[in-house]
Amino acid sequence: LMSVLETFVHDPLVEWTKSSSRDRSRHDSTTRGKEALEKIQSRLEGVVVGVGAAPSMPLSPQGQARRLVEEAVSLSNLGSMYIW
Repeated sequence: LMSVLETFVHDPLVEWTKSSSRDRSRHDSTTRGKEALEKIQSRLEGVVVGVGAAPSMPLSPQGQARRLVEEAVSLSNLGSMYIW
C-alpha cells in the first residue's frame, strides 16, 4: 500500500493542500506529501495521529476501531467537510 501511495508524492498533478495558489514551490508540495505518508504509515502501525491527537503507543485493532468511530462522529470533522 505504501509503495503505491509513494508514487503520488512525486506526481505533479497531485495537490497536497486545499489552496489553489500556484506560487508554492514543488519542494514544499513534496514535503507535505511526505508528511502525509508518514501519518498514513503511523495509522497502519496502529499509532494514533491526526486531529487533536498526540502520537501514542500502538493501539489494538479494537482500539483503532474505537478511535476511528470517535473521529467519524466528531462534529468538528463533520463540519470541516462542508467548510473549506
